[in-house]
Amino acid sequence: MNRLLIDKLYNKLLALLMDKISLFESFYLVFEHEKKAVVNSDIVELNEICAQKSIFFDEIRNFGNQSSEILKEFSDFFSVSPVEMTIGRLCQFLDGNKSAKLFKYRLKLLELINIIKEQNQKNMALLEHSSSIKQQSLNQLNQLIASDPVYHKSGKIYCGKSRGSVLSGAV
Repeated sequence: MNRLLIDKLYNKLLALLMDKISLFESFYLVFEHEKKAVVNSDIVELNEICAQKSIFFDEIRNFGNQSSEILKEFSDFFSVSPVEMTIGRLCQFLDGNKSAKLFKYRLKLLELINIIKEQNQKNMALLEHSSSIKQQSLNQLNQLIASDPVYHKSGKIYCGKSRGSVLSGAV
């Protein structure tokens, strides 16, 4: 009976991890697509990508809840605190083949998470750089458009709509 419960929970967790890996692979493609949209300054596409990412985050949260429930069942079975029961810790309780397979999926998932984090950081740097370049361009345009101030003998300054006075330092 206990063996059947472990096998059932193990198969459930393995299927969940495979689905999660597939989800993260799709999520990575969204980040690649985002990079192209940033380079092309395609606002409409970036808005669509933002909506897609929101959906992915909801699905990831759902997977997290499901895996937590399965790990809680394992923790009850192995008399371990639910907080301490992780996939890595579960691998210690399972036999060789199951442990190796679960560990392999865990590593694949961690690898994908790190790749996505890296791509996200690259995209953020690209956005910041693009924003900086656009701000510099706007500043240069403003400098070209602004008229130079005209200084008169009276000490008055006229610069477009702005006015002011220059005071002498002599007493």
